[in-house]
Amino acid sequence: MTLNNLGQIGTALGSSLAVYFGCVLCGFSYGAFWCLNPCLVMEMYGSKSFGSLYSVMNVAPAVGSTVFSVGLASYIYSNHEEEGENCCLGQACYKTTFLVSASMTGVVGIACACAVAYRHRRFYSGQERAFLQ
Repeated sequence: MTLNNLGQIGTALGSSLAVYFGCVLCGFSYGAFWCLNPCLVMEMYGSKSFGSLYSVMNVAPAVGSTVFSVGLASYIYSNHEEEGENCCLGQACYKTTFLVSASMTGVVGIACACAVAYRHRRFYSGQERAFLQ
């Protein structure tokens, strides 16, 4: 989550080097998510309904990227177009989109991490481990 936020903020800065490193950081964060997702699903929910839960966990990035790319990015882009023009050039066209996306990712990510920690607090404190073994 932190790598993704840093990548989006770097992309919002607009310089060629910042965009390059921002894309690399976002790529690493998404790659880590897809590698860790099966392990997280298995540890949090077990293997009983692994296929269904894994599929549901994979819908979240698709829905989020659709909302941000179709809804937010197109709205901000069209608001930055010059009168009578069909395109927008420069950093201003996408800077707000990346900053809003980074802040939403941070807020929602922290809220989800806190919810998961609260939900599984007994398991990680050791009270339920003896029962599962």
